This record gives sequence, structure tokens and C-alpha cells, in this order.
Amino acid sequence: MALTGQDRHYKYSYIEFWAENGMVKMVDTRAAADSDTASSAVRTLRPGEFLQRVLAVAQATPDQYPDEMRNVRKLLEEGTRVAKIARSQGDPLDPKVREHRRKHERKTQLFIPGQPRGYKLHVKGRPEEVLYDGTFAVVPQY
Repeated sequence: MALTGQDRHYKYSYIEFWAENGMVKMVDTRAAADSDTASSAVRTLRPGEFLQRVLAVAQATPDQYPDEMRNVRKLLEEGTRVAKIARSQGDPLDPKVREHRRKHERKTQLFIPGQPRGYKLHVKGRPEEVLYDGTFAVVPQY
């Protein structure tokens, strides 16, 4: 188990996983090290689907070797913990959760040099939404 910043990242073999915004993120660290396949190394799953995969690994692992069983038991504990954290963060695909997050997010303001004097760029939403949807406007500064 590795602690990275405020988020707990767990590791099983070469797969690193953690809860983020109501989903479970997984990274194949071998593929991430290769610059050609780095973008395909990240997977995002709903908590239920992630738990199904964890249980499948646990059922498919033979109980012949104590070290393998210890690793699978650790995966079950950490996988359950990550899924609970992701569920507590709320399903990002649920419209109620999206509306709540939109209302409670901090508004972003961006000041760009070279704008006409007395005007500012008013950004509505998250930076990703601004980039994708273009939700910004140049408004008079009062």
C-alpha cells in the first residue's frame, strides 16, 4: 500500500488502484511506464464492477500457496475499502450528484493579460468543462 498525497493508492501485483470522484481508477504500471501505451494504461470503473473483478480474482486464485492467499486476502480488504470510499463520494453519473457538485463547486475566475481594459473573462464551471464545452464569457468588470 502506498500513500500518495491525500489519496490512498493500493497495489496488487502491477495494478495500482484508488477511489476518485465516485469511481475506481486503476493503472497498469507496466503499460504506464511505456510511453506508447501510457494513455491506455488507465481504467475507470464503477465500484460494483471493480468489486466483481476483485471477487473473480479471489475465486480464481488457487489456495495452494500461502503467499498468494495472503496477497488475495489483502486485495479483498483493500478493494472493499476503495469501493466503499468511491460509493461514499457519490455516483458521478447520477444527475442529483452532478447537480449537487455543480452547486457546491468553487467558481473559477481566470484573468488573461491583454484583455480590453475594464473587462474580465468569466469562467462558468470546471476547467475541463470550459475546455470541452466553452462555458466562458468576456464580461464588463464592475
